[in-house]
Amino acid sequence: MFDLNKSDEELEAEVKKAEAAARTSTIRGRIFAGALIVFVVAGFIITLVIGYQGAKEETERDDQSKERMDTNPEKAVAYLKDQYEQRVWQNGKKTYVLSYTFEANGHSYDGKCEVVSLPKQQTEWVYYDPQNPNMNKLRLEAAREGQITGSSIRKSFWAGALGKAVGWVIIYIAFEGVRRWRRK
Repeated sequence: MFDLNKSDEELEAEVKKAEAAARTSTIRGRIFAGALIVFVVAGFIITLVIGYQGAKEETERDDQSKERMDTNPEKAVAYLKDQYEQRVWQNGKKTYVLSYTFEANGHSYDGKCEVVSLPKQQTEWVYYDPQNPNMNKLRLEAAREGQITGSSIRKSFWAGALGKAVGWVIIYIAFEGVRRWRRK
């Protein structure tokens, strides 16, 4: 508050001080907001780059596994699970998604395969990459191309989850900074 017992010059000096303080506060707020925007955009870009690099490396590993599967695959007995998913396409065609398990190098692995007709027996041959048994393919005459592997689904999930977590942390830091700045 202004003391009205002061002279006009003193009051004018206090008004100028208050205006200068308001300008300084506004400038600081703009600098903070600008820095905050730069921080959020940089975090978003970093998240995109990390996600892209992870996806690129995963694709390269999968391509190498597919090449090894084509040139030198290992073979194991796959045990088909009793339950399957039936899909009906827009053209009326039915397909079935089979799940199976097999053992390689003392470990158990899972896989899925989409087929146009159900197999008559509960075991089939599965071919897999000896260096990455998660990359595998059930060999049925009715199998469709585009084998789904459990490892690629899990890796994509974790890459996306990491990107989202980093994004949420950046947003939290940004909002916390704004909240603290407004309290001052």
